[in-house]
Order: sequence, then structure tokens, then C-alpha cells
Amino acid sequence: MYLVRPTVRNAKLIADQMNADKKFLKKKRYKVLYVPRRMFACDMIMEEEGVFEDGIYEEFKLDLIPLDDDILSLELPGFFKDFFLNGDQTWIQSIAMSIVNLQNLFGTIPHIYGMGRCSNMVFDLVKVLQTIQGRAKSAVNNEIGHLILIDRDQDLVTPLCTQTTYEGLVDERYGVNCGFCEFPANVTGTNKSMKLLLNTEDMLFEEIRNRHISNVFGFLSQQAKLVQSGYSKGRNIASIGEMKDYVQKELKDLKQQYKSLTIHIGACEGIIQQTSKQVDFQEQLQTEHSMLDGSKLKDCYTYVEEQIARQTSPMRSLRLCCLLSLTQNGLPTKDFKSLQTHYLQSYGYDSLLTFYNLKKLGMFTEQTTVEMSKMSASDVRTKIAEKALKRTSFRFLCKRLNLIPKTGDINLRNPDDMSFVFSGSYTPLSCKLVEQILMRIGWGGLEDVKKHLSGPCFEDHRGLSRKIFKNPNQDPVTGSLLADDR
Repeated sequence: MYLVRPTVRNAKLIADQMNADKKFLKKKRYKVLYVPRRMFACDMIMEEEGVFEDGIYEEFKLDLIPLDDDILSLELPGFFKDFFLNGDQTWIQSIAMSIVNLQNLFGTIPHIYGMGRCSNMVFDLVKVLQTIQGRAKSAVNNEIGHLILIDRDQDLVTPLCTQTTYEGLVDERYGVNCGFCEFPANVTGTNKSMKLLLNTEDMLFEEIRNRHISNVFGFLSQQAKLVQSGYSKGRNIASIGEMKDYVQKELKDLKQQYKSLTIHIGACEGIIQQTSKQVDFQEQLQTEHSMLDGSKLKDCYTYVEEQIARQTSPMRSLRLCCLLSLTQNGLPTKDFKSLQTHYLQSYGYDSLLTFYNLKKLGMFTEQTTVEMSKMSASDVRTKIAEKALKRTSFRFLCKRLNLIPKTGDINLRNPDDMSFVFSGSYTPLSCKLVEQILMRIGWGGLEDVKKHLSGPCFEDHRGLSRKIFKNPNQDPVTGSLLADDR
């Protein structure tokens, strides 16, 4: 049995295995389950390879996966590359179908907003599917008040910045996949690694996940003292009845807390050691902050070139290059060619295709010049205006939406601003847009912002939320979905 994504590559691999078994006269029964749906292209591959009649082909309709109390994910890690780079629209139907199913369960979502070409395609397909299936529950009987669809390419800056919360640094240091993180042996305190589900079921993780890293170790130290006092209580029990109650009610929880504390203290120690060993970690953060606010750009270029020359992590250097390009809306030709040449010479020319893809995605680009010799005066004015608009887009959005807070305004221990995830240096654009849309109940008053976003912006209203209908002072449940599902 094969449980695979419906890609041409997977179909070809399965067909090759089936043909290999035929060659050696091995008689087997094959069943292929495509997740989340069966594709005609895969069936065509099987027919071309001559093995279609040898297997049974079905689909496993895996929909939104609840990774946490407030996170539903389709877990399509390859979507960004497939759609935005390769133009593959295969997964649009899966995303639209998941939204339709969500509304079938919880009622029609009365307010839907979106930004980006992919989000617009998803919304259009949702309307088509609803027309075919028939309307879901009335909007007045809904459970979800707002849905916001955002293309990942609307905010490429945010995922390139280094987070400074505990959960963010755990992802940077150890990697989080489908809600699970595999901690190495030096973190678990045993002789083997351990895979742990990071969600609200881990009460200790829930307490520290959104704390700034500087505020985590002190909290863990306090919790360790509480657990130690709990164990000490067991040593002073005199009667059998008290011991029975202690074992049944408290000891099990203490053991779970001890296990969780061991892992998170080890992870926190590993993160702190890594950041302290990297002499330039604070310098890296400062460089990122300078890129974001557009200051000391010469120093930023110098720092990135130094990282490339020292052959630090290739991914880290590439992220800095892309961040520098995105925040400046493209690099001057001289700097663009210099950084690309140095990177290829330092890490190898096998990264040449990577740079081509990044340029195609608009993540690492050079500032274009206007060729005026073969253009009319009106065309020249139009091109210059377009270039000026593109060049100032990120700076305009930062100023218009106040994405760069004033220095010293953010309390990292008791934060009340979204920018605390980046040590108070930058508020994620996508989060700020969601905030503005909900405050204004739509795109009204954001016409100038829409000009600096790529792709169409839309909204659709179908009635009032049930929660507002019953209690005007209570906000409706709001859901947001990035079109690449990450």
C-alpha cells in the first residue's frame, strides 16, 4: 500500500517499483491512496507505464488538521514553490474545499476578506463549489465571524526575520514540523532524542511559548522550585491515607511537570548557549533591524558580505540577502551582482538555480533602469512612476501602518504590541493588515495601502455574525488563512 501526495514524481516512482516486481515475476497486489485527492495526471502516468490495471487507486480526503486549539492546517509545505514559482494551481481546489467544509460545519462565514491572486482564485472557487453543493447554514447561525485570506507573497519580509520568542527560537534551533519538535539527547537528558508535540496540552509550553527568550529561564527556574517543593511534600507524609491521596492526585502531575521542565530547560539552555557562542548574534539582530528601518545600509551590506566570506550557515546568509533586497525593493545592480558572485564563490555554483528562482519570486532582485531611447514621453513617465512606486512600497507601508515602533516603546516582559516577537523592531505586515481590516470592517480607508500590495484585494459580506447578533459587545471568532498554509 502506498500513501502519497498526488504528484507526477510519486506516480512515476510507484510505477517503476511495480514494473520492477513484474520483471522479477513477483506477484503482488497494489493499492495507492492519494492524499488529499486523486489526480488524473497520476492515472495517466500509470497507464503510460503499463501498470494501471495492476493496482487499485483511491483517495484519502485529508482536510484541515487541528495542530492546536487555535491552529488548523492543510500541511502543504510545497505549496509556495508549486504555486508562486512553478504556477501549479493543483492545490487551489483542496484549499477551497477545506473552506467549504468548514462552512458546512459552522455555518456561512459572513465576512470574507482577501489579498493576492491566489486568495482571489480560492474565493472564486469557493463560490463555485457552494453553488454546486448548495448554501451552507445561514450566516446568522454561524460560529465564525470573519475569514481573511492572505497570499504569502504579500508579506515575504516577516518569515525572513529572526524571532526572539521561545517558540520562534525553538523552531530556528531545532525545527518544528507539523507541531512536533525532535529534541536531541543533550536536551532531553537521556541517551536518545525525543519527539514532542508542542501545543496547549503542554501547560508549561503554553506559559512560555510567547515569552521573549530573556524572560523564559527565570520563569522555568521558578517552576523547578515549585516541583521540588511538591516532591519534598511527599517525603513528609506520615499517614497511609495521605500518601494514597498524594500518589493518586499529585505525584502523576509532578512527574509530567518534571519531564516537561527537563526538556524545556534543556532547550532553553541550548538556545542561550548558541546565541552566546555566536558573537555576532546581537549584531545580526541589529543588522536586521537596520535593514527594516532603512538605516546604516552600508553597514548592512558589509555585514552580509562578512557572513558570506566567513561561510556561516548558507541558509542564514541567503535569508539576509533576501531581507536586504526586499526591504530596499531591489538592490542596485552593482551590489546585487557583488552579493550573488560572493555567495556563489563561497558556497558553490550549485546555488545558481536558487538565485534564479529567488529572482523569479521577487525575493532577491536588482533595481531596474528605465530605457528611454525607444519609448515615448508618456511611456517614460509611466515607467518612472511605476519604478518610484515599487521602490518606495516597503518604506511607505512601514510608515503608513506604523510597522517600525519607536525605540524603547515595547515592554518585552509584558508586551502589548505585536512587534515584541522581533524584540520590538518590526510588526509583521500581515498581522497589521488583519488588524486594520477588522478595525475598519473592510478595505475602506486603505486605498493607498492597496496600491502598494501585489494582487487584488477584495471583501464579501453576507450578513451579521451570530455572536454579534446575540451580544453586540462580544467580538466574533476570527480565522485567518495564509494561502500557502504556512
